[in-house]
Amino acid sequence: MVVHSVVKPFEYGSYENTGLLDLLSKKFRVDYKDRHGRTPIDYAQNQKSSVMLRKLKALGSAPADPSFLEAAHPSLWEDDEVNFEADAQANVESQMPVSDEAVLVSLDSQAHQIKNVRLFVTPGKEVYNVLLTKTEINYNRWSMNVFYKMQILLETVREVYIVYTRWGRIGSSGQNQ
Repeated sequence: MVVHSVVKPFEYGSYENTGLLDLLSKKFRVDYKDRHGRTPIDYAQNQKSSVMLRKLKALGSAPADPSFLEAAHPSLWEDDEVNFEADAQANVESQMPVSDEAVLVSLDSQAHQIKNVRLFVTPGKEVYNVLLTKTEINYNRWSMNVFYKMQILLETVREVYIVYTRWGRIGSSGQNQ
């Protein structure tokens, strides 16, 4: 059943990992039938996985249940037209806050040095705030753990928008601009 899981890890598709299939074929039978009487090649044929089919045939497997192909699930994407713009708009609308609750993001601790600023909040209660981290364990014997933070601020006296950035090593206050 291990080979079955490599061929069909999901209901509709697989990773098509022929390297793993090749490795497992040295320890497990590729023509082993599961409790439904089907072999891995039956599942590869059912999900129309030509990569896995070719590999299983090369390993000497043959379909055990030819009727299984006729009972195949229809493709999820054959008849569906994709509307990227509508999908993107629906995603944006689903991410927007729906209540008038307080915004949970606070002004960066180092940004308090700038006078008369606050976080810019859109009418939809969105805050432009991002914190990025990067870790490279092979950098040197101390490794490299750094952060980069950005916020859009509003200077309230002149109503000027500011892109505030702060960066540095994780654990330090870093530098800002």
